[in-house]
Amino acid sequence: MSLKLKRTQSHDKVEQQMTPMIDVVFQLLAFFIMTFKIVSPEGDFGIRMPSAKPQESVADVPLPPVKIALKADAAGKLQSITINPGTADARNFGTDMRLLSNWVINYLGSDRGPNSLAKTVEAELACDYRLHYGHTMAAVAAVSGYLDPSTNTPISLFEKVKFSRPQKRPTP
Repeated sequence: MSLKLKRTQSHDKVEQQMTPMIDVVFQLLAFFIMTFKIVSPEGDFGIRMPSAKPQESVADVPLPPVKIALKADAAGKLQSITINPGTADARNFGTDMRLLSNWVINYLGSDRGPNSLAKTVEAELACDYRLHYGHTMAAVAAVSGYLDPSTNTPISLFEKVKFSRPQKRPTP
């Protein structure tokens, strides 16, 4: 006689409870966020290496910016261009941008190496409040570079050009 065992299959589905698992995940997340410490990466030292050949003429003292004042009349037209206004070495160029560009070329000289004046000194433009935009851009072009007519290559002058806040002058 053989006995047959009946297998009863249970079709009850076992559901996982998600709420406790989500609670644990958020607790772990909060723990890791609160214990995380930001450390600067190793090996990032920001070292400036000296050039191949030291230059004797370059001083370690940073030079002050060359201030260029552009004055405008009531209509916004350029009235005067002044280099380093209010100092003993102030120079006025009238309204001629070519004179300004020639002065910058003579001031910077022919040295165009990595430690040249063009890379270390900046030009600061102080424009009147009413000055037309075209005059401002002409001054930026005059101090930032020119095209050499003999070789047709661009020559860089001041590489750093910044603007001071425009000053409102009282109307007469």
